[in-house]
Amino acid sequence: MKRDSLIFIFLNKRNSSTWKQRIREGIEKLVQQDFKVGKHKSKLELGVGKYVEDLTNLNLSYQTAIETIRIQNRCGQQVMSYFYDDLHIYRLISHLNRHLDLNEIVLEYLEPVICYDKKYNGKLMETLKTYLACNGSKQETAKRLFVVRQTLYHRIEKLEKLLGDDFMNHEKRLAIEFMLHSYEFLLSSKQGKPVEQESLS
Repeated sequence: MKRDSLIFIFLNKRNSSTWKQRIREGIEKLVQQDFKVGKHKSKLELGVGKYVEDLTNLNLSYQTAIETIRIQNRCGQQVMSYFYDDLHIYRLISHLNRHLDLNEIVLEYLEPVICYDKKYNGKLMETLKTYLACNGSKQETAKRLFVVRQTLYHRIEKLEKLLGDDFMNHEKRLAIEFMLHSYEFLLSSKQGKPVEQESLS
């Protein structure tokens, strides 16, 4: 026990390829139970650190478990995994946010879209995110957004004007997708909405 935390160290004695599934099943059973601390119900915050082969690396596993919980608290429903190994892009974003001005980088790519949506109460950010998630499929994007094709075409034309008509080219597209995740990471901060405030100041 450490303050209000319980820290478990699991030693794997079975096939290492199944460790995550076994931990996941244990977590699901725990979450389903009426978990209590003393007489007060408590919201569970669970983080599973990096799997390590050597016991001398336990500190690394512990630190990454703490980082997992930190990212979960920051991103809320965007992060649906208890495992550090599953957080991929959010690990990178969290690291960048600690060492660089993430706001500035996000604005470099997304400020025109952020400002447009703010000024016109638009849906360009939602459209951009969905269009990228659908790998540029206009039919699937329109279906997910519940809009007619003509509305979608108009929004895509506006995105091309704001981001450049090459925004779907491979490298630029990857950067924009990363910035979208970073933008949501910043917005989910308990400190408010730094990206929008900076972009309009």
